[in-house]
Amino acid sequence: MDVIVDKIKNGEKHSLSITDVKSLHKFLVSKFRFNAKTYRLSNTLPEKSRFDRPVIYDMVSRKYTICSRGISQEEIIKELFIEALQHNDETLRAASYNHLSAAQSKIAKEIAENLYSDYIKQ
Repeated sequence: MDVIVDKIKNGEKHSLSITDVKSLHKFLVSKFRFNAKTYRLSNTLPEKSRFDRPVIYDMVSRKYTICSRGISQEEIIKELFIEALQHNDETLRAASYNHLSAAQSKIAKEIAENLYSDYIKQ
């Protein structure tokens, strides 16, 4: 597993560290059928990203791109869990353009909350 950290010249720092990402990877592997091999902490601010969510998984390259600057650590971890859920639960797979429906989003957020509680306890 590789962690790529983009350098930041100014502004807010990444919410996650390399140690956090490695810990999250171990947790996700224990909970899901999981095959991510690269995590990139992007220097792009989430609001300036071309995606509407701060965490995106590319199935072809097996890479997570995480735009964590300006977002709390708790929130970015939950977003990572939601993205992992989409690729492990058929009922939570986004129908179009990587957008979850309102009902799917509610379910995913509830599950992510529970996963976060489990993650903090370990």
